Amino acid sequence: MRYFDIYLLKEAIAELYVGKEDLLYGLFMEAVRERNPRRKVILKRQVHFISEPIAPSLFQRLFSHQSASRAMENQFTITLKDGSQATLIFDHYISLEASGNLGAEAAVFEGLRKYNPYFFVVDYQNDCGAWLSPQKKHLLNHRQFVL
Repeated sequence: MRYFDIYLLKEAIAELYVGKEDLLYGLFMEAVRERNPRRKVILKRQVHFISEPIAPSLFQRLFSHQSASRAMENQFTITLKDGSQATLIFDHYISLEASGNLGAEAAVFEGLRKYNPYFFVVDYQNDCGAWLSPQKKHLLNHRQFVL
């Protein structure tokens, strides 16, 4: 089983933290693992400040063509023909649990990548975090249109 947390960062934050993924990962990791209740509340507020809420309706729009089922109001499961499965739980962010080969999680990542370039994925098992879309390329393209 593979576990990921996926955050939709605000555009201004994404632009500031290109190349500083380790700082973002550190914040998300600390917010999850902090044991002091007061400090945990502060860290959660920081995470909410830099990220946008992700609505379950997004999942319905992006993955209506897939074999998806809704277990609860904020939980969906995708099962592909190859047997791979991904369960997504929506809060202010997405918790993704994937099993089998990489097909279902790849489908989720690709759908999110096409929807918005500011998704940041945290992989606590492998102790890393990364953008779903390459930010430098996106920001260069964005700045060309602005000029």
